[in-house]
Amino acid sequence: MKTIPIRLLGLLFILLPVLASAENLILIPAWQAQTGFQQPESVVYDSQRDLLFVSNINGEPNEADGNSYISQLSADGKPIEQHWLTSLNASKGLAIVGDTLYVADINQLIVIDITQVKSRCLTC
Repeated sequence: MKTIPIRLLGLLFILLPVLASAENLILIPAWQAQTGFQQPESVVYDSQRDLLFVSNINGEPNEADGNSYISQLSADGKPIEQHWLTSLNASKGLAIVGDTLYVADINQLIVIDITQVKSRCLTC
């Protein structure tokens, strides 16, 4: 027989009224980016620099065509640099650890030192 811890049961009773009224919730965006992304796939927030990085596939999602790029936005959605890092291959997932941006780029993981990149083409 399985037992439910009392704490979990108490949390369930607290959350039930909230979940029951969720159908009446209206979500209002705080802001919306107005930049011309090309197939944006992932966004990651850089808390050290108060920036957002956006991966743009810009082509076929499974093709190594060199068209993909990373954009930089301010934390309130204003474009800083549309093509901050270029010549990627359908970049998708993003993660940041410290000063390092990790980009899942079809069949490879690209590791980028954020402090060293200023509008850089990877293959140029």
